[in-house]
Formats: sequence, C-alpha cells, structure tokens
Amino acid sequence: YTWSTVNEKEGQFFAQDDARFALRGVDDGYLSSRPESRRSFYWEATADEAVIDFDFETRETLTLDEILSIREYYRGGAELIDVPVLQVVGDDDFIGCGTNIQETVTVDCSDPEAVAAHERSRFAEDACLETRVMPAAGHVLNLQTNAPDAYAVMLDWLDRRIGSDMGTPGSSPCE
Repeated sequence: YTWSTVNEKEGQFFAQDDARFALRGVDDGYLSSRPESRRSFYWEATADEAVIDFDFETRETLTLDEILSIREYYRGGAELIDVPVLQVVGDDDFIGCGTNIQETVTVDCSDPEAVAAHERSRFAEDACLETRVMPAAGHVLNLQTNAPDAYAVMLDWLDRRIGSDMGTPGSSPCE
C-alpha cells in the first residue's frame, strides 16, 4: 500500500490537517478519518445516526502501521493461536469480508460456511475456531442497534466453551 491507496480506500488523511488535533501537536505519520469513512464501518439499517456522529466526533488518530499490521494475521500469525477462538463478523463488514488486505481472496459474508472455511484455514487446529456471521451488521458490532444479538452469541460461546463460572466447566469445551 502507498499513502494514496490508503487515503483513497480508507478515507484517511494526515491528523495535522484535522482541526480536532490542531492543538495536540501530533507527529508526522498520524492519520485521522473523514465522516464518510466512519460510515463504512456500519450497516446503515441497524445504525443510529447519533451514534455514527458521536463516533466521528470522538475519533482518535491512528497510524499507517496500525492499518497495515493486519498483514501479520494474513501471513500466518493466527496459526500460532492454539486456544478456543470465537470470531464474530457482520455480514456487511468490509474488513472481515470482501477482499483481504493482500487483495487476493474474496470472502462472501452472505455465506457463513464460506467465511468459516476461509478462516479455519488460517488457524491452528487446536484453536477450536467457531465463526459466526451476524446479519445486518457492519464492522463495528458494538455500536449497531442489534449489538445485543452479537452479545448473546458471545455469551453462549463462553458458556459452552469456557463455562459460566470458575467452578463449572463449559458444556462442550474443545478437546
């Protein structure tokens, strides 16, 4: 990726040029985001406009390295994980679905089995990976109006795989 590619695809620009950070004296290399780029993290039908606006108003900086560090995941970092993993993605998550950062693989999140198969290939077998695709959700699951549905999936997974308290193991732990 070059700066122009990230700027074009991600809607980022230098934080020094953003009035929100004008008095902070941020160093070169820090980026900010534009309102339209924040919207792309949401599924509009299950997003509250006030939440999207607040998300933008309270934005913070990031670096190009933060954006590109996801490459390590694609280069085999997930293969080192050997504990139970729950991966929850929205069916309209442009980061978790679509074209990956290497722009070589397309994952169609309307097909949960395709997502699960794609992700299983990245993790160690001992990871006991479980992948769930949340309908009508974007990347920011916690800020969607249907976030409680995702939380229910997460709590169910914890109960089954880990257990609900220290003295009671999960009902179907990974073996």
